[in-house]
Amino acid sequence: MSSYILLKISLLLHIIGIVIMAGTTFADYFTFRQMLKYLRQDAQKAIAVNTATARFSMLMGLGLALLILSGVLMVSVYGHAFTTQVWFRVKMGIVLLILLNGLLIARPSMTKLRKLLPLGENGKEVSALQKRISIFHITQFLLFVLVFVLSVFRFS
Repeated sequence: MSSYILLKISLLLHIIGIVIMAGTTFADYFTFRQMLKYLRQDAQKAIAVNTATARFSMLMGLGLALLILSGVLMVSVYGHAFTTQVWFRVKMGIVLLILLNGLLIARPSMTKLRKLLPLGENGKEVSALQKRISIFHITQFLLFVLVFVLSVFRFS
């Protein structure tokens, strides 16, 4: 297979990976907002929505794996030409922040929220978790926009 075709396939998989991650974040945001609305009205509906979205993290992981594997393949095809460029290094840092934001903020907060919802908890602890998860979503959106901007414009 020619390096040109391999590069194009890698780029396609790379774009699919980032779209899966960003799309899952958008879906998670909107279902989280719906869950909050249900939490005020009917806790059982909130629990059902929250349970249905529990697999989103697996989808995010799939997108991340696709993103990393295709990125490594592109770097190997290009012969590390991008790795010295500023935009690429900044982009890698942002991708790391996206990963850390998910692992350190979203995962523990959602896990704790999933444990509290069936108990009928709706106090200060749930409010604090809701705020943390909202901050996570806003941060993720901004980080994804930065990744897209850096990928398109490739600032030096």
